[in-house]
Amino acid sequence: MRVAFYRDCAGVAAPVSVDVNIRSASGGENFNIVLPQISFSEIIPYCTGVLPTECGLGTEPSREQYLYNDTVTLPALRTDWVMSWTDCCRNAANTTITSPGTRSLYVQATLNNTLFPVSSSPFFSNPPAPFVYAGQPYCYNNAAVDPDGDSLVYSLITPRTTNNTTFVTYIAPYTATQPLTSVPPITLDAATGDVCMTPTTAGEVTVMALLVEEYRFGNLIGSTMRDIQVNVIPGADLLPTTNGINGTGTYSDTIAEGCLYTFTTGTAD
Repeated sequence: MRVAFYRDCAGVAAPVSVDVNIRSASGGENFNIVLPQISFSEIIPYCTGVLPTECGLGTEPSREQYLYNDTVTLPALRTDWVMSWTDCCRNAANTTITSPGTRSLYVQATLNNTLFPVSSSPFFSNPPAPFVYAGQPYCYNNAAVDPDGDSLVYSLITPRTTNNTTFVTYIAPYTATQPLTSVPPITLDAATGDVCMTPTTAGEVTVMALLVEEYRFGNLIGSTMRDIQVNVIPGADLLPTTNGINGTGTYSDTIAEGCLYTFTTGTAD
């Protein structure tokens, strides 16, 4: 079992370990396990070494990633295993929900191990720490990977606080499916998990929650909840440009068979 915790430099401190609750209503099980911290790293959404990051007492935005992991053996086969973790409190810098500094963060995963006792939950290759530029289109891909090849279905849900029935309250006009100001509105591809937006307001800090449901042969066998903070920053994300053959705008040529052909090309930021 693994829990990934992310914070920005102004957020709450990372815990040394995390207490995960494991329960099944149908079987009457309810117990906690402690996952130790196994790694720490800084997430820098641009070329390293350009400017000091906020975590390094600089100005460039960055986040920190903490991973907690251990092996857990479930005591029985149940249809309704729930594994959850909660922590207080959310980042007070959030601008789209009420009283963020007093609202807890809650995430959970579910599992039905009666149909397929052997199953791996999907994991995310991209950290949930997007920094997006105001006025520029941006698509965030969670890069969920399922080791068993199960089908994944994505949906945006309201972020939870202390359990699966209590939620953050968005400040109007923000909602769970439109958690920041975007023109055109935010879209989600339920098959790929791509969340696309064109933010318009620099300085917005918001939270969105993603639910990934896992299906095998049409049967729902589990789900994973992800809580994501999004920062809208000013400036422009200058995309790289390419030149063609030998610095020209030509990208194709005719080459005679058997003849030596040498050319150069390049990119620029």
